[in-house]
Amino acid sequence: MAKYSYEFKKQIVMDYLSGKGS
Repeated sequence: MAKYSYEFKKQIVMDYLSGKGS
């Protein structure tokens, strides 16, 4: 479960940064 949460959070962060960067 922890791994899933980590991956999910990482994806959100990446998406957030990507959106902000763009």
